[in-house]
Amino acid sequence: MRRILHLAAATLAAHLSYSITDGTRIGSYIGNIVQDLSEISLTSSSAIFQVVKGADVINVSPEGDLRVITEIDRENGQLCSKDDHTCSVDAEILYRKDNEFKLFYVDLEIVDINDNIPEFEKSSIELHLPENSAIGSTIRLPSAIDPDSSEFSIDRYQVSPAMFFEILPRQHANGKIIPQLVLKRPLDFEKRELHELELVAFDKGGLTGSMKINLLVDDVNDHSPIFEESSVSIELSESTAMGSVIYKLNASDGDRGRYGVISYSYDDVLTDALSRTIFAINSSTGDITVSSELNYEKQKKHVLYIEAFDGSESALMTVTINIFNVNDNPPEIDIKFGESSVEGSISENAPVGSFVGFVSITDSDKDQKLNVSLVNDDGDFELENMSDSEGSNGYILKVAKPLDRERVHLYRIDLRAADNGSPPLTTTKTISIKVEDVNDNAPFFQRDMYHVNILENNDVGKSIVSLKATDVDEGQNAEIEYILGEESSFFSLERGTGDLIALQSLDAELNSRHVIRIIAVDRGSPSLKGETSVVINVLDENDNDPAFEQVEYDFSFPENTEEVTLDRKVSEKVATIKVRDRDQGANGEIIITQINPRSGIFRINSAGEVFLASKLKRSNLGANPVLISISDGGSPPLQINSRVSTNTKDSQSVNIYVTEEETEMTAARVRALLPEFKRQSLSLRASTSQLAFFLVAIFTALVFVVFIVTFYVVVRRRSKSQRNFPPPPSSADMSRCNQIKNPHHYETPTHKPKPKRPLIAGKSFTTSPRHSRVEFERVKWQVELTSANHPQCTIENSFNSDSGRDSASDASASATNEQAQIQQIALSSPKSTHSSLTSARPTFSTFMDESDQDSVHIVESEREIQKIWPSLEKNTPNKNKPPIHPRSINTSMKK
Repeated sequence: MRRILHLAAATLAAHLSYSITDGTRIGSYIGNIVQDLSEISLTSSSAIFQVVKGADVINVSPEGDLRVITEIDRENGQLCSKDDHTCSVDAEILYRKDNEFKLFYVDLEIVDINDNIPEFEKSSIELHLPENSAIGSTIRLPSAIDPDSSEFSIDRYQVSPAMFFEILPRQHANGKIIPQLVLKRPLDFEKRELHELELVAFDKGGLTGSMKINLLVDDVNDHSPIFEESSVSIELSESTAMGSVIYKLNASDGDRGRYGVISYSYDDVLTDALSRTIFAINSSTGDITVSSELNYEKQKKHVLYIEAFDGSESALMTVTINIFNVNDNPPEIDIKFGESSVEGSISENAPVGSFVGFVSITDSDKDQKLNVSLVNDDGDFELENMSDSEGSNGYILKVAKPLDRERVHLYRIDLRAADNGSPPLTTTKTISIKVEDVNDNAPFFQRDMYHVNILENNDVGKSIVSLKATDVDEGQNAEIEYILGEESSFFSLERGTGDLIALQSLDAELNSRHVIRIIAVDRGSPSLKGETSVVINVLDENDNDPAFEQVEYDFSFPENTEEVTLDRKVSEKVATIKVRDRDQGANGEIIITQINPRSGIFRINSAGEVFLASKLKRSNLGANPVLISISDGGSPPLQINSRVSTNTKDSQSVNIYVTEEETEMTAARVRALLPEFKRQSLSLRASTSQLAFFLVAIFTALVFVVFIVTFYVVVRRRSKSQRNFPPPPSSADMSRCNQIKNPHHYETPTHKPKPKRPLIAGKSFTTSPRHSRVEFERVKWQVELTSANHPQCTIENSFNSDSGRDSASDASASATNEQAQIQQIALSSPKSTHSSLTSARPTFSTFMDESDQDSVHIVESEREIQKIWPSLEKNTPNKNKPPIHPRSINTSMKK
């Protein structure tokens, strides 16, 4: 095996020549490109060798080893023409490393061996020879065929038996040997009509082939066939249709009869098999017709050697047919995508300039200039011409722009090649390039937040919602797993399906809203993730009964309270029923209904407010039960009943207060002794704005009263002493409880001014006209002497004042009238520290406080209070002045 190396001047290409023998077996080693070029730089783990031309004969390994991949047969006409003296295969090998490209041209010569024996086209032939043939007469015999090269071509012929005949070789202009049978002895038809001969052909390698010849001795034929022209040349287009007659042979023979009949045929030895296949000869008429497609690119010239034979004599004519080219072959496109020749592939993150495939453009028509272009690729790919000066049309298909599989996952690109013929012919080939995915897209949900409604008391272990994320990648990069953003005791998540499972039965009253973060993770490398939030609204079910805050309500109206009297106004709110329901929405909306209204006294609305429905009467005293029902707005509604009891008491035992809009405080308290020996307390109230002036007026009045009373007592005592009044009581006159045994009575005139307004005893004064009027016609003044040791004992000295009426009967009648009036308006005071009174007549005493037990108190009548009240209202000092707390309205007398 021979190896010849040629390095091109350009760095883009190098030429290598190798030789192998005919019959080389598949897998036989040819050579190594790397070693033969002595380029260590070609050896790399990332380097790739690819046969882009001649891939049907050889292949190349990643290390650069060239090997045969088909049975090498020089004579089968597939690798080279039979007429070629030399046979070689042209191959092109592309080298690429990253984005570095080199193209190598390989010339593979096939060295012939003598592996074919000489063969005759026919195994036997029949010849005729006239009996009068002269010694030395020749008959041209068929030549044997040896497909081997000229080195092993036919060398000689031999005939046997050689008694009458011998072989005289004649060498043709093309170098081939033509056997001729030469007569050595005269023939005698009468003695021997048939001579059976064997023609043997020997090649230069010593191989032989034979053919049988039956030679018949005929009578004499005096004339040989003659062609009108011994040679002719024809110009024929390769586009000539099959069946067309291109030439008509014409030969003549002077003989008659059977020796005058001429037949036409090829000289099989001189005419090649391809020409005999393309052109057919009618043996009788001599018409030469086209029997197969003409191809200028395969064979431009055909030489036909035609023989005219009359049975014994022959004539030879040469017909030369020149085929001229027409543009009848469109360009051919071939592309190699690495290991695959069907579909290319490229990673979507491949950089610009990355190799995709190698494109070869060929045209069977010679001398054609070819143009190639990409159609409908949107500029994502480009072709780089790798052709050199020899005119090879090789192109590198490369990435021109960044790729995105999610935008285009499969390219279908048209490669269009056109020649420069007239008219020009084009070829379009569609190639497919698959963009391989990389994990460059994270999973995503359709929404950033999902809202899911679920009824409380749900089934545990069932799916609430199925979440689906999308990943526009493919394969493993698009496989998604779902996980919870945070651990949850309420929910779990199926990793493969995205189903959100409830781990607990939810309760809207405990937690009506859950927010879950869901993460979707793909299985790419590296993995990417996306997330969303799920808001789970737990919808309320009517699973809680409405309830009263109290099982039974009892709104009592006791005595001595300031809120309720029998004269409450109709429609006035007196109480509120408080209810609750832990449910939400309509399930928690409570409707309160009164079931058995009693005589229409009370009315309860849906909000639970209790109103007075009718005027209270004394017959309403006591407990007034009201049965009510509460129900919620659920479906079906839940209902609970309860009993509300109200208790109304007599207004005569209720204290009535005087009230105003401004803040009030007690200015004075007054105790009253009723005729039925029941002590009452009255409170004098005034607003803060009136208090200052009121206190000053009271203080002035008290000083004045004390002065007058003191003066009066002194005068009276002097008068008594002058009248021999009994002396003041001594300790001897006192009983155990310090009560005077012998009371002394004095009469004093009493003023009777008419009051402008009635005054009602109580915790405060009021001037409402609805209260009863009290008029005092006569008042007995009482001087109380309270012992510190016996606070329950009282010494009473009565002074009688009549206003001009001296009769005791009038005083008694007046006292009776006063007692009746006081009983209607006076309120009993539970705080009174006095347990008994010594007189049935109403007497009043003013006091500072309950600890002043050793003072003697002089009591003003109601009329005196009525006198000062208008001045208090009229002359109230500045309201912003702090109130003055008066000691009391009293005057003291020492014992």
